[in-house]
Amino acid sequence: NLILGLSRVVLAMARRDHLPHGLSRIDDGSPNRAVLVVGAFILLLVLVGDVRATWGLSAVTVLLYYAITNLSALRLPDGDRRFWRWMPWAGLTACLGLAVFVDPLSWVAGAGIVTMGVAISWASRALAR
Repeated sequence: NLILGLSRVVLAMARRDHLPHGLSRIDDGSPNRAVLVVGAFILLLVLVGDVRATWGLSAVTVLLYYAITNLSALRLPDGDRRFWRWMPWAGLTACLGLAVFVDPLSWVAGAGIVTMGVAISWASRALAR
């Protein structure tokens, strides 16, 4: 599930030049290159650490992803909202509340991966120009 979901995120990011454009290619109805890259990355995480470390890193990235999603929902104009304004506040509060249960080392690793991702995004966009 993680590999298939993340590969679609990689596909969308590559289409917007946040990742190398070659990862946006669709072969036989599937983003095979993105699936292979994500699978290799997850395999590397498991081989370098252990499954618990990979779960911790997954928790960090999911909490960060949903925190950003809730912050984005808070910025929506009232006319574009589908739900009450308190719902993204509740989601953001839940993300922050759950964050205290994640191993601090996972947060350090997550910060490193986010930093690496931002660097790759900047480089990819610069090369696309």
